[in-house]
Amino acid sequence: MSAKKPQHFHNPEGVGAMSMPGYQEVVEWIDEALEPDSINCYTGVPGTGKTFAITRALWERRGQVRSVAFESPKQPTMRRLLSDLAQEMGIEHSGKATIQDLTILLRDELKPNEEDDRILCVVVDECQRMRSTECPEVLRSLVEHPSTSFALLLVGGVGAYEVLKGEPMLWSRILYPVEFYPMECEEVVEMLPSYCPSLYDGVDPALLEWIDREHCHGLFRNWAGFTRRAQSILKKTRRRKLTKELALHAMKQK
Repeated sequence: MSAKKPQHFHNPEGVGAMSMPGYQEVVEWIDEALEPDSINCYTGVPGTGKTFAITRALWERRGQVRSVAFESPKQPTMRRLLSDLAQEMGIEHSGKATIQDLTILLRDELKPNEEDDRILCVVVDECQRMRSTECPEVLRSLVEHPSTSFALLLVGGVGAYEVLKGEPMLWSRILYPVEFYPMECEEVVEMLPSYCPSLYDGVDPALLEWIDREHCHGLFRNWAGFTRRAQSILKKTRRRKLTKELALHAMKQK
């Protein structure tokens, strides 16, 4: 198990971190969230940078943290969720293993490792899929079992906040729920020059506001995609500065 190296959406060139609302809260609280036996959650609409923020934080702490990440299956059952977690952790088991069998196997794997003193972190993405199931509760029970020692990070899109808050025993254990949401247009204009200086430094703020209103809507993922396409167009046309004409071309390629 190892932290995955973070990559920006669409891999635009020469970019830094776009500090979406929620990103700073991840940075501020991640060390507390990674304490053994802790649970935290990160929710918000798609494209706001939730998964990127968590992946980056874990990568930066890869010397202190060993992590395993997986997505909640669609229409999950407790057995399917436990089986997927076991698979991600490299646990071999019979296809006929019961919930009890899988729970015992996972408890053993989630115990403190005398040969590796790094913190173990389990990340479950797409938690909104766990609506009307007992999956959140089975995850909580794994964290709270006396033999286990790991941090649990729950990440999800639209509806995830309601799913997790609807589990009182789980919700009461969450340290600092972090919500991601689209940036305001003024925030976008202020942030873009530091996100990708080669493309946005010196560009008319009115043009950036127009691109955001018409196309990107304050979303990290949309701006990353637009940045990648605009960079390609500038390279092909041998132009050096973003204009409205080039921006329209990049927007129409989507």
